[in-house]
Amino acid sequence: MKVHSDIAEALGEGTMTALIMLDLTAAVDAIDHPILLKHFESSFGFKENALALVNSYLRDSVFQW
Repeated sequence: MKVHSDIAEALGEGTMTALIMLDLTAAVDAIDHPILLKHFESSFGFKENALALVNSYLRDSVFQW
């Protein structure tokens, strides 16, 4: 609902709007998860909570808040 609302608002304001959705399931499954987590930490500055969230997704394919 939030995405739809944001797009409708942007279109109403005359703003160019695009929505891109990707299914990265196969790509994520093909990557070594510890290496991916290390990359998130070193390249993007992910810290403990963010890394735990990504790790839970990689492990269970759902975000566990």
